[in-house]
Amino acid sequence: MKKTVVLVFVMLMTSSLIALETGFTTEFGNYGISDYDSSSTEYIPYFQWAANLFYYDTAGLNEDLQYGFELDRDIIKGYSIAAELKFKQPYYTIAFGPVFGVINETYTLVKPGFSGMVRGEWPGRIYLELKGDMIPAQYVGAKNDYSTYSGSYTLGFYLRQNHILCYFTQALDNYASLSGTDPYTDSSLSYIFYANFFEKGALFKIETKLGYEILNRTFQDSSDVELKNILFGLRSDFYINPKATVFIGFDNKIYPVSSGSIELSDVPFYQITVVSGFKWSQ
Repeated sequence: MKKTVVLVFVMLMTSSLIALETGFTTEFGNYGISDYDSSSTEYIPYFQWAANLFYYDTAGLNEDLQYGFELDRDIIKGYSIAAELKFKQPYYTIAFGPVFGVINETYTLVKPGFSGMVRGEWPGRIYLELKGDMIPAQYVGAKNDYSTYSGSYTLGFYLRQNHILCYFTQALDNYASLSGTDPYTDSSLSYIFYANFFEKGALFKIETKLGYEILNRTFQDSSDVELKNILFGLRSDFYINPKATVFIGFDNKIYPVSSGSIELSDVPFYQITVVSGFKWSQ
């Protein structure tokens, strides 16, 4: 099944080479929710990884209608495949499409869901974006099943048109596992302020971010494990040529603390996530 999905994705990527955007991102680190259960009392070291492979036809079906595909592995929501149809205008954008959770649970290998996005903007000045997705459980109380959802809003503005972009994002990701003897729900809530610094014709762009994150695992008996931290991040994008860009970034998790009803001991003072990737535009 994995081989078939990858083959279809590659065929779609190569089917239109007039105007497109494609690439991948990777994420590795030691910050996240490990294999805790309701009897855990000590912090468990965690290896975090995530990845995203994307393809967008920016030429579109016509000058207003575009489409794209993504393969994604998220640290909270697991594995998914998504397709998107986007209607783009100078002052607003609307996007929607199906999303499928894949191989996240043994008994439900593929689960359908949906996603959507609405964005309004004053070009080069300010914008507001709302987006979310959901993969529902089969029915309430289903066993050997799961559900996911995410939602976010972003408010952005330019301090200097085409030079400094600042934006604030609040995002929530959720994964509810209904299988096993100790069902749980994982969630990630973040409040992050970003600032992008760039100049036309420059060879690189710099992004900084500062925010607050909460990771939580809640069990069936309402007990929970929770980690909170301050986030400081730095990312640099390097333009190899007008079409190709590589980037690398570091998210520094400063002073993570345990604050759930199950308090974990020996939580490290500092943790890190490394993000890297490549983008190619035609």
